[in-house]
Amino acid sequence: MAVMARGLIALVGALVGLQSPGQEHVAALVDRSVHQLVGTPPACRWRVSAPASGAAEALDRLIGRVENRLRAPSAICVSGVFRTPIVVWGKWSSEPLWLVPEPGRSVTVEPGRLVERDVAPGVSDGTVGAIDVIGSRDVVVQGFLAERA
Repeated sequence: MAVMARGLIALVGALVGLQSPGQEHVAALVDRSVHQLVGTPPACRWRVSAPASGAAEALDRLIGRVENRLRAPSAICVSGVFRTPIVVWGKWSSEPLWLVPEPGRSVTVEPGRLVERDVAPGVSDGTVGAIDVIGSRDVVVQGFLAERA
């Protein structure tokens, strides 16, 4: 069961633009398919760099502040290494929100050892992902690298 769950997580991650080491070829093929389905991300409207601590709180707060106020497709461009999960919670706006790497930069989510506070609100089984998109619609996450610490 654990092996199947890891494979399923890798597949879901690839479909939303996450990559695991050694999966670059598969991710590139899926990435082209995603572009055909959702198009090209808009220009960066906001930029967030991971702080030295790697905490995603500032990014999570920005997402929470703007996710349901969008009037057009919008992108948050992100860079650096995040060591806590990134959460999109309750985005009901029909305008797409893109989470993409800052042009010319990379973004990695490497949560390391997770603690109880990393579980997103409303997740009753305690499951935590590197990027949690919960109770939301029209969210595109593309080009992030997810790694285990």
